[in-house]
Order: sequence, then structure tokens, then C-alpha cells
Amino acid sequence: MNLLHDFWHALEEVHGHCATLFEWRKRVGSGFDIVHALRLLHPLNSFAESIPISDAAGADWYRILPLDHERVVAFAQDGGHEVVLPKTDSLIYRVEFRTLCRHLAQMFGFHDEVDPVADVPNVHAIGAYRPTAGFSYSALLACPRDEQAALQAAEAILSRIEGPFLFFAPTRRSITRKVTDALEKRNSICVSLIEAIDTDASRNSVVTPVFNSTLSAFFAALVPQVEKEVQAAYFPTPVGAKWSELHIKFIDGHTVSVRIRDVSRVLNFADLGFAHRRNRQPTKQWNLLRDFALSYGNLRWDSPGAGRKVQSRKDALANGLKEFFRIDGEPIEYIARPDQGWRTVFSIDRE
Repeated sequence: MNLLHDFWHALEEVHGHCATLFEWRKRVGSGFDIVHALRLLHPLNSFAESIPISDAAGADWYRILPLDHERVVAFAQDGGHEVVLPKTDSLIYRVEFRTLCRHLAQMFGFHDEVDPVADVPNVHAIGAYRPTAGFSYSALLACPRDEQAALQAAEAILSRIEGPFLFFAPTRRSITRKVTDALEKRNSICVSLIEAIDTDASRNSVVTPVFNSTLSAFFAALVPQVEKEVQAAYFPTPVGAKWSELHIKFIDGHTVSVRIRDVSRVLNFADLGFAHRRNRQPTKQWNLLRDFALSYGNLRWDSPGAGRKVQSRKDALANGLKEFFRIDGEPIEYIARPDQGWRTVFSIDRE
């Protein structure tokens, strides 16, 4: 059972995202304990003058007056019905979006990033979806009350972000075809929190299979996929990986085994981008990589294979590796005297 179901609806229905504790309890129902435990509502130093009460005649707003230090009385305008409530029930609470977005980022595995839409009203940054190194997509939350507000939020984001992004909304109530069409033009998608998050038997929030499949489809549509049998466009480097975590081992003159953390591939020189366009033969950069392997990552100026043109080839090799693996920093470092030459930051073994 999705105990947060009513909370997602309330995010789109409560004006200004502020309501009394009494109203929040009424709207959120059985999910209120989860909302309270996650500190998604923040008390303001303000008490309401009226409160929504349901009686036999239906829902109506009751005026509130203090009864004593701890209680208030809410009464109908016609004076025919009144309810005594704890004073705390009339305290106004607002949604704490910073906390909500932090919880969402943790659940979805998103990374922190500088808010790219800090100046857009009613749009909040959840984080960045980084499926692999070199690819990052902003995840943003909007809580529109109607289609016009949803379209305005989407267009405001589109005007500030160049690439694709993930547009989150509590429900799909206001996400009409106009909104999805605007997003699709930028290869962006809308994700509904009511479909993405469920609660398990222990009342913990969990990500649904629907969300996982949606994210997988978004990933597959935007990020080139790398298979062992297909020429690679890039290596699926884990986010945050360093050059020191890269391990290359030559299997033969044309093939290497590559591993970064728990990601491994068997690739040839063409997969890494070290093939001549005309004859598809290995480039001099590939041959230089083999020379590094023969000396287990160290290439002195007086080593076999070294020469006057090694500097430019080394630069081209380093640039090719950076483009393929998309790791920050330099993969090959300079060695000063007496062992003057270069050394790979990654480990490399001969066949």
C-alpha cells in the first residue's frame, strides 16, 4: 500500500504548501506518521484563524478562537456546531522542500549539484542523475496545481537547462500532452512520485519497478550502450572513478582486458578509438600504449620505443584515454630525473 499516496496529492492541492497541522493530518491520513518522521513539514510561528471541518452537513471552514492556553474552539459561522481542538492543531506547517528533495535524492541514488533553477518559482532541485562518468542529468521537482502551472514550470526549466533532464511531479493530474510534448522536444521525461515511490510492509519508502524501468529507458535512449561484441563508443566508467582504479592487461597485440571497480570489458584497439580511419590498423598511440605495457607503465626516454616524437604521441594517447574513459585528471604523468620519462597513473600489464 502506498501510504504516501495522499501526501503527493496534497502537494498539488494545498495552496502555498501551507496548512494547519489539523488539515495536514486530515489530508495525508495514514501516511502522516511517515511524513512527520521524515520531517517533511516545518512549523511556522503562526496560528490559523480558520480550519476546515467536516460535519454532517459536509466540509466547511470553521472559525477558531482560543479557549485556554492549550485548546481552541472551532465553530461554524451559523453557530450551530463547534469542535474543541488542541491549540497545536491550529499551528501552520509548510512543506520543507529541501528535506523532501534530499530524501528523494537518497532514494533514487542521485548526486548533489548546484541548483540550476534556483530562480524558478515552485521548482526544486532534487539532484543529478549520473548513470556513468561523463553523463549528468538534472532531476527537478515541480508541484503544479493545474496544467498551466505545469507547462510554465517545464518551459522555465527548458529555458535554463540546455540538455535533457528529469521532470518530477507529485502526480500526473496536471501533466497533459502539452507538457509531455514540450519535454520530449528536449529528450526529457516526466516522472510521477505517486508511481515512483511505494511503502513496504515495514512502512519504509521504496522505489517501484515502474520507476526503475522508466529510468532504464531514459538511460538507454540518451547514453550510448557498450557491449562486448560491439565497437565501444566509450567505457561505462563508474561515477567518481579515478585513474588509479583503472587496470589494463594486454591479451594479445590487438586486445586488452579493462577493469574499473566491478566493471570489466574485453576490448580491441578500435574499440578504444586507436584505429586509423582509412585502413582500420592500430595507430601509433596504440603502439605507445603497448610500449607502456611492456615496461609495466614506466617509459623512460632511453626505453625501447621511446624517441623524439614520443611527447606528442603521449599527449594524443592521454587525450584518447580521457575521451574514452571520461575520468578527470591526467592518465600519464611526467617523471623527473634521474628516471626521466613518463609513468601511467593506471596499472597496465603486458600479455
